[in-house]
Amino acid sequence: MGACAAAALLLTGSAGAGALPDRGAPLAGDDQALFEPIEGVREFSGRLIVRPVQVAEWVKRGVSREEALDRHAEAHAAVSGFEVVNYVPQTDEYIITLPPGTTEDEMARTLLGTGNFQYAEPDWLVYPLGCPNDTRFGNQWHHAANRINSCAGWDLHSGDPSVSVGICDTGIRVTHEDFQLHRLEGYNAVDQRWESQGGQISDLHGHGTATTGCAAANGNNGKGIAGVGWDLSHRMLRVSNNSGGGSSLSTLQHAARTAVEAGDKVASVSYSGVDADSNLTTATYVKSIGGLMVWAAGNEGRNLSLSSRDNDDLLVIGATDQNDNKASFSNFGPMVDFTAPGVDVYTCSNGSDTSYGGASGTSFACPLSAGLAALVWSRNPQLDPDTVEEVLKLSCDDLGSQGVDNTYGYGRIDVYEALGRGGSGEPVLGACCFNDGSCSDQFAQDCRNAGGSWKFNETCGTFQCPQPGACCVDDARCEVVLERDCNGTFAGEGSSCERQCPCDRVKKFRAACSSAGTMKVIVKFRDNSFDGEVLGITIGDVEYTVGVLDGKAKLFAGPFSGSQTATLTTPNCAMSSTAQCP
Repeated sequence: MGACAAAALLLTGSAGAGALPDRGAPLAGDDQALFEPIEGVREFSGRLIVRPVQVAEWVKRGVSREEALDRHAEAHAAVSGFEVVNYVPQTDEYIITLPPGTTEDEMARTLLGTGNFQYAEPDWLVYPLGCPNDTRFGNQWHHAANRINSCAGWDLHSGDPSVSVGICDTGIRVTHEDFQLHRLEGYNAVDQRWESQGGQISDLHGHGTATTGCAAANGNNGKGIAGVGWDLSHRMLRVSNNSGGGSSLSTLQHAARTAVEAGDKVASVSYSGVDADSNLTTATYVKSIGGLMVWAAGNEGRNLSLSSRDNDDLLVIGATDQNDNKASFSNFGPMVDFTAPGVDVYTCSNGSDTSYGGASGTSFACPLSAGLAALVWSRNPQLDPDTVEEVLKLSCDDLGSQGVDNTYGYGRIDVYEALGRGGSGEPVLGACCFNDGSCSDQFAQDCRNAGGSWKFNETCGTFQCPQPGACCVDDARCEVVLERDCNGTFAGEGSSCERQCPCDRVKKFRAACSSAGTMKVIVKFRDNSFDGEVLGITIGDVEYTVGVLDGKAKLFAGPFSGSQTATLTTPNCAMSSTAQCP
């Protein structure tokens, strides 16, 4: 299908009431570029990653389920007009090829302009973040007691091979002396083949060997170095088949999904391109199946503001130097969760089976953090992904401004503190919170089996479970649920549904028609909470607007003839009144 035909097909989707271009995405016709490539960091590939607005999101915004299903189907039908490289059922995403003669901006505007897509973004070509050099530093400064405090942590736990970390990178030197224990079958994410099927995982670049060393180089073996999780298992998921190491977002996301689906608890991605909506979607999927996705913040020294560290499921890692300062190259901002050493990190090298050297970049802060996440899980397998994330954040050594900030996030990782806070794995009682707000001290698995939410390191005597409150699902419907389960506007814990939603506050809606054919519509409210708001009232096929003052609004329109029906559309209360005009 040609570009014009594809655009025509896409634009048949209705973009009226309820249209939801995500994050205020511009519609077709806006002048400002949607996407900015950065040479050597993220470059156009001629493909887009697109995701329809999900049915649950439509319903959350007040659209009926029937219409939500229709809109979702429209989006899927629209994508069929393109060459589809791949469909990802786990996340309901398509990777599509641009029609000849079109650009990423043009087709993204067309898709977003229908209102049926959550995002349409480039399947960026991305690159490894920082490369190892040949200088031998003789020691791993980052493990020191006044840095990530690894030795004290290893006194508590050094890992168990039953827990593994997946390294999504350029490959691995499988014959290196520090990788001879606990290496799991690798996977080539470009060719989508396991080693046993002929998938190649040898390191074409050197980056993957270095990142694997940071996370899981064998320790206490009398050779070389020690990874953070030196008794963990590790798996290479090679994401590039070229010596430059370049990959695409869709390949990296496939690798991360494959790692956790294969049993790895953590997927580590040390590539550029972290701030993409599709990465957040993949991270949510990974967490839903029991894992975590950890991604390097990047080395451009820029502000990452796509999302907030506590409101997404992706762990984003910045880099610090030997003095606990932010590395000059490290990206920063509200998206960064925490930091780890990333300057002159001593690790394995791809030069020979006995090579080691220093490496700099957020690429190496990332696997240090991923290895620690897996180590925490190894010591306490009963933890869920949200709890492991919380343990990592709250165990960080605070750097910079007091408390969480946009330079270091929660701070710099501390192995000893994380393992101590994460517990030993022995079953312990914790606060089990239920949907009605009640609490019972239970073991983790018993709590989850009973449908509760288990709070690690807390009991009912020390922890206040979230309480349900009024949730306006739309203008007219209210239900009492926990805030996390509210698919609408949450009024606060302990609130009731009485007069909580907009339509509950409408006392009177009436229309009358004068002898001259002028329609008069009166709306009265139970209080003055609507003062200053603008109502939408439809008569026939025309929608009128009128302001509210002193708890009431009056609309005069016409002239009309015959029977006329006025309907209150904003708020959408399904209220109508019919009047007979001359």
